[in-house]
Amino acid sequence: MTTLGAPALQLLQIVLARSTRDAAAFILAQLDAGQALATLVTEVLAPVQVEVGERWQRNALSTADEHAATAVVDNALATLALTGSAGQFVDRGSMAVVCAEGDWHTLPARMAAELWRWDGWDVIFLGGSLPPGDLGTWLSAARPDVLAVTCSVPLFIPGTLRVGETSAAAGVPCVVGGRGLGPDARRADALGLRWAASPAGLEAALDAPPPAGRAAELTDRRSESQDLESSIEDVVDAAIGVLTDRLPAIRDYTPRQMAHTEKDYAYIVRFLCAAVLCDDPRLFSEFLDWQQTVLTSRGLPPSVLPTSMAALADVIPENYRRAYALCRTAAGSQAPALVGAHPRTSTR
Repeated sequence: MTTLGAPALQLLQIVLARSTRDAAAFILAQLDAGQALATLVTEVLAPVQVEVGERWQRNALSTADEHAATAVVDNALATLALTGSAGQFVDRGSMAVVCAEGDWHTLPARMAAELWRWDGWDVIFLGGSLPPGDLGTWLSAARPDVLAVTCSVPLFIPGTLRVGETSAAAGVPCVVGGRGLGPDARRADALGLRWAASPAGLEAALDAPPPAGRAAELTDRRSESQDLESSIEDVVDAAIGVLTDRLPAIRDYTPRQMAHTEKDYAYIVRFLCAAVLCDDPRLFSEFLDWQQTVLTSRGLPPSVLPTSMAALADVIPENYRRAYALCRTAAGSQAPALVGAHPRTSTR
């Protein structure tokens, strides 16, 4: 759970009340009281947004509530960007900022972009997901000194790699970061990409050499990840077949309940693909912990995920060596209780 300081707690209450004007006024008052621009982003706006996401995870906020709260935080950032002044200008060079391919969570990227702008970078914000071909053409023409890529969810790690390769092909140095890449350099290193823990670490990441390449290993992991992702529908169908044999009550699911089951399974497999690609088993285990909270907070029995994982582990082909091992390990650690279990009893 996010620990919030006093200003962040105050802003959180304003955000949850959906008061765009009050949030902007609060941020301006903090600025007038002498709070630094960067501090307002890193210690107020960003933690509030993280808390909003965690409350959605725990079902304390609906999706509509979460979107409304995000819009209020977004407007507060825009207010800060328009009115704040970083003081003496330092020209650090030109930078483009973009989300990983597939990632449309632009608010974290915009927060980072403003921090870099105030630090003296000439920033062009390219927004959410871009087709690699379009991005490559733009980079070749614009020639920024650096491309910064944010990955908000591990699901978009394959898109992060594609953007990094596009940047390298255009001859533009690339630095990646964001919550989706984890708390350290492990995932980025496995992809051969420079990583920064925070916007403040950008220049150190640029000065460091790129991670030592393990091209053959990355190619092998990438092939397995892509092959598995391309067969998601078959894997999900097979898993649901196993689950139905074990839990005949599934045959009574409504179309809505079955659609959610299929969607959840596809989500699990896509996270499995991301874990294979960046060679990080904890990515998958952390996702399963997150998913368990999402499901149980919405009224589903704790046995839903363990039972589903046991079925999935039975249908992942052994030739997907890494995915098979990850899935079997996860299924074992989940300790499924099949007797009497009744997944998806909710009407979500």
